[in-house]
Amino acid sequence: MERPIVVIAEDELFVRMALAYELRGAYEVIEAENGAKAIQSLDTYRDRIYAIITDIHMPDVDGWGVLASVVEHHVPCRLGVMSAEAVQHDPRWQHYPQARFFPKPANPAAIKAWLAQQ
Repeated sequence: MERPIVVIAEDELFVRMALAYELRGAYEVIEAENGAKAIQSLDTYRDRIYAIITDIHMPDVDGWGVLASVVEHHVPCRLGVMSAEAVQHDPRWQHYPQARFFPKPANPAAIKAWLAQQ
């Protein structure tokens, strides 16, 4: 049986690797070092993506672009957003009421617990 996929879009290598390490036992993890790579995974793995966890500030395409693409492609997945800034005060946040905010530095255990919730 195929494991559900979690896409991690994070340009900071250490943060991305630590989170991927924490999640690999329960999920297949796709690591994307920027938003453009995360969006590419939407087309490839659309039906298997369980969650996308994205940083907001990244090169090429930022986290807002990733979130918009998830909605545009109608990918039925959970959305996690990581940032050192309180993005909940950004007007764009209101477009993603289903998203969960995780402050940086990222807490892999908290993200893993959120993913395990039904």
